[in-house]
Amino acid sequence: MLKVFKLDDVYSKLEISCGKRADEVIITDDKVFIVERTGRAKLEDIRKLIETINCIMGNERLQSELLRRSSIKGITMIVIIHSPRRIDSEVVDKLRCDVSNLNRSLRGRGVSVRISRRASCYEDLRVIVSHCGS
Repeated sequence: MLKVFKLDDVYSKLEISCGKRADEVIITDDKVFIVERTGRAKLEDIRKLIETINCIMGNERLQSELLRRSSIKGITMIVIIHSPRRIDSEVVDKLRCDVSNLNRSLRGRGVSVRISRRASCYEDLRVIVSHCGS
């Protein structure tokens, strides 16, 4: 099962205001791919990814809408920067640091966060989701 949600639409439907958000979420049975599409990855893009995870973790209505299950336990969240350009090391380092901090704060909640490699095109994104989502 694969579902794709445009987060602008979901937040609007649920009347959620959680600050910055990524562009979309792709859901498989036990994975949540959080995707930020950008021409050139910036630190602001990392903020959007992290704030999206925090919003999902802190909002049961959003969890229910996206996951269609009562518990988020056992879910792996995978962040993806979908960009045709190489990602600067400063952005990669910031993402690694923020994901590490998130995993520390999520200990004991049954959720983990991982970083995927950059998806440079739709085919890359499809391959990442098909390999990681199974």
